[in-house]
Amino acid sequence: MKLGSADPAGVGPLTVAPAEVHLPVSGPSQTDDFVFDYHGYFRVPLIVSAGKRTEAGEGQSGTTLHIPAVVPDATPQSGPGSWLASNNLAPGWANARFSYGNKTVTGTVGISAFRFTAAQDSGQSGNSTAVALGPVYLHFNLTNFLGTKARADWDVGAFSNRYGASGKYDYGAYGMFLVGATGTVGETFGAEFDAGPVTIRVEDGVGGNYFVDKTFGTSLLHHAHLFAGNQTGKVGLHYMTAWSTDERPPISPTNPTARITVLGADARFNGGAFGELYVGGSYIKGSHSAPPTGGVGPVIYAMNALGGDGLKNNFFGSRLVDDGKGNVTDVMDGTGTVTSLLVQYDYSMVTLLRYLAHYPKAYWTDGPDLKLTLFGTMSKVTSPQDISGVYDGATKSKFGGELIYSPLPWLSVGGRFDRVMPNSNKPDQAFSVMSPKVYFKTAFFSHELVTLQYSRYSYGSDVGSLKDTFNPPLDPATANGQYYDKDVLYLSASMWW
Repeated sequence: MKLGSADPAGVGPLTVAPAEVHLPVSGPSQTDDFVFDYHGYFRVPLIVSAGKRTEAGEGQSGTTLHIPAVVPDATPQSGPGSWLASNNLAPGWANARFSYGNKTVTGTVGISAFRFTAAQDSGQSGNSTAVALGPVYLHFNLTNFLGTKARADWDVGAFSNRYGASGKYDYGAYGMFLVGATGTVGETFGAEFDAGPVTIRVEDGVGGNYFVDKTFGTSLLHHAHLFAGNQTGKVGLHYMTAWSTDERPPISPTNPTARITVLGADARFNGGAFGELYVGGSYIKGSHSAPPTGGVGPVIYAMNALGGDGLKNNFFGSRLVDDGKGNVTDVMDGTGTVTSLLVQYDYSMVTLLRYLAHYPKAYWTDGPDLKLTLFGTMSKVTSPQDISGVYDGATKSKFGGELIYSPLPWLSVGGRFDRVMPNSNKPDQAFSVMSPKVYFKTAFFSHELVTLQYSRYSYGSDVGSLKDTFNPPLDPATANGQYYDKDVLYLSASMWW
């Protein structure tokens, strides 16, 4: 059970790999010779939702089809309404990583792409495929740091550390980081040592972004972490803070310092035949973290909220004020707190069966299995600038479960249920999703996966007031007066190497 953050060379911080596709083992070479290494991952989904036309005219079909799907939890995991994203309809992503180095130092360059629109990379619209470079960094591996029982590592460059993920092999059922993922150019130093049967690890990192656009100024980030663990479990304590003191336009020199601070603690317990449990809590405090007073840029990604703008859009809300002269100002600037809990329980029936049959306790599952995953999260919000009572004091929660049966090497069948309650002050915004699915692959333990899934949505009466990425008028009014479709077909191909 790895201590510390997730592998910076893994899949991008805004996406997750499906649980059935385990990420490849990557790391420095075990020799003094410099060698070349190459790993990659892609997921390419077709996500189609079906609705009904409000008034079908002559020659018009009463059924409408939409790509991307017009459902609230299909929002990108970094935009407005991104807290709604359940990862049940995982978005497209491709990543290739090229490394060159030896057992002491390795350099890695990654190329990533998302928002696939066609069989070729040609712009069809403003939402055409985006290609980005990253991560790009050096990894130093010091195996005999201060003695044979102490080790150290140092990452320098552009990369992402990720803390508070509930999954063992992926980033959890929601693809959510309870504490936060970093998005900076900088460094992270880690040191660990053995204390009897327990390993202790500390991590500390500093980074920042550039003055990147006309909304945010320069933002900096510092984070520190303490871990302890063995094969039975691991615990972590976390501190992260991001801030901006840039005074250049459009930031006003009189604006207060923008800051986001995160405190967190989490633990994972390996119960063997009794399954595995992840539980964690975090406290996020935003202070003038979003425009119009400057704000913290996208250097931190916590609870599906990217930077100060993400905190404001997902948790603290907006309030527009007209001065009577045609100037409309949002007086809520991302100030408030979010206290969150994240839980996930994973159980494999074959683990129990092999244990009862006196199989060795250490083994790699490669056969028929029945897997159960239960998951849930809850956030309590305080938004002192909110006088409407819609955001301040609200509780946001979602929970669900997934059951997957793998009877044959090439086939798995199962289903997932999600219940999403975006705002306790608006209970009619809640909705539920039932998703039967089928997985096709070439072996029980496979590098490739084809997913065929159908999702059926059940909405509350006020779900049309949700703030998602699309929103009216892109969300069309359907026959029942809602803004969302009820039926979604998901077809995806995934592979890693």
